[in-house]
Amino acid sequence: MLKRLTLIPVIALLLVGCQTRQPADVATAIATPVPSASASACCAPMESGTTSELSLYNLESTWTDQNNRVVEFEDLKGKVVLITMIYSSCKGACPMIVADMRNIEAQVNKLHPGQVHYVLVSFDPAVDTPARLKEFASESKVGDDWTFLNGNDEDILELAALLGIKFKKTNATDYAHSNIITVLNPAGDIVHQQEGLNVNPDSTIKAIQSVLKSGE
Repeated sequence: MLKRLTLIPVIALLLVGCQTRQPADVATAIATPVPSASASACCAPMESGTTSELSLYNLESTWTDQNNRVVEFEDLKGKVVLITMIYSSCKGACPMIVADMRNIEAQVNKLHPGQVHYVLVSFDPAVDTPARLKEFASESKVGDDWTFLNGNDEDILELAALLGIKFKKTNATDYAHSNIITVLNPAGDIVHQQEGLNVNPDSTIKAIQSVLKSGE
């Protein structure tokens, strides 16, 4: 559960999932305020050790990563983080989201190698066990600075709401869901969101560079 964040209802966002049919109803709470997916970096540098009231690092949830280690979001404090939500059995959007994140990583690493951490949280904890997520990480050919997380249904719903990500299980194996990649500053605040698939990542890369520069 959250310590301080306040949730409010919002208008349903357009979903692009692994199926073409959009769900009729989806979770509709997000944190306020959250920048739009097209917003540019917007935060001022935080003092070292400072956590704002809107920080995701106020979450009290615990998760398990692909190496079967217990993780809290506060463990990422002090890092620039790129975070999204996927599920490993997805054959449509999710591989494209991973590809988009790898593209961002490749471009950021040209100037800032190893300074960004990449986090992918599963919608489907029953299937995406830590062992399965470890396999998925290997299949995705990503490095040690990528973390894949399994959590319980309540915590997944809460995180999705805070990230503005909507999802709904449409059958036994598929979900319809938003496709949003979020940049967090070292204090855990949302500073930028990229929505869609195969979009131009320039604004996301600029947002990451701005946060990295502010910490120099």
